[in-house]
Amino acid sequence: MPGPTMTPLRWPEMTADGITSAVAYDGELPRGRWHRGVPSTSLTVVIATAGPVSIGGGTATAPDVRQRLTSLIGGLQHHAAWTWEEGRSSGVHLSLSPLAARRLLGCPAAALAPGTDGHTTVGLDVLLGRSAEDLREELAEVDDAQQAQVLRQWVRSRCTDRGRDPRPEVAHAWRRAQASGGRMRVTALAREVLLSERQLRTLFHRELGIGPGQVLRLARFERSRARIVAGLDATIADTAAECGYADHSHLVRDWRELIGCSPTAWLAEERRNVQVHVSDEPRD
Repeated sequence: MPGPTMTPLRWPEMTADGITSAVAYDGELPRGRWHRGVPSTSLTVVIATAGPVSIGGGTATAPDVRQRLTSLIGGLQHHAAWTWEEGRSSGVHLSLSPLAARRLLGCPAAALAPGTDGHTTVGLDVLLGRSAEDLREELAEVDDAQQAQVLRQWVRSRCTDRGRDPRPEVAHAWRRAQASGGRMRVTALAREVLLSERQLRTLFHRELGIGPGQVLRLARFERSRARIVAGLDATIADTAAECGYADHSHLVRDWRELIGCSPTAWLAEERRNVQVHVSDEPRD
């Protein structure tokens, strides 16, 4: 059964605006299914233009519809989040740098710190008020080619106070953790920004809602997922070695803890949806 078509949206200085990726999706899913919204080093925004999205909690537990949202945002997570897909599926999926949260959302990423089930997802209107619905309605009225311009205008209207960026120590440590693909130690991150490990953990929790160790873990998982989707390695063991896991079993265990299944099982579930990542994810 084919999944929704996915169209990358881009505009000049998108990354500088704090948007790490933007994808328009549209299609029909005649048979309903639960989908795993995988955790990453970015905040996740979904703006649905053809009906609400059903959220079923974190993947550490069985899915159970708890929220139905027309636009939503999720923070940096300890577990993937269940979403229900059925019928017409259309909208825009954005990934936001947590360093841009203050500028784009008016609050630090820590406002979306993981809850008791390992994730937090709220309606975008909780943070943006009526402007969230205005943005959804505007995106629903235009085609893919124009949606990028709508998003660009929205982002530029939000980026009015660049003085609200996080402390430079946090920004530098986060960028280093991400750029390394998680192949660093918290000790090394703290040393680079002239802080103790305890000070760095405190600042990360205050700004991002999770500690530097979890950021490194998410970066490592994110890199392994990109390599697996792109087929860069012959085996999962090779991916584990490339991404800094001790061995194959440690990678699989991390995947099971983060998204509730192995890489092989996830690929079988998501094969129809991963093609967009092959063209969008950076290769080594």
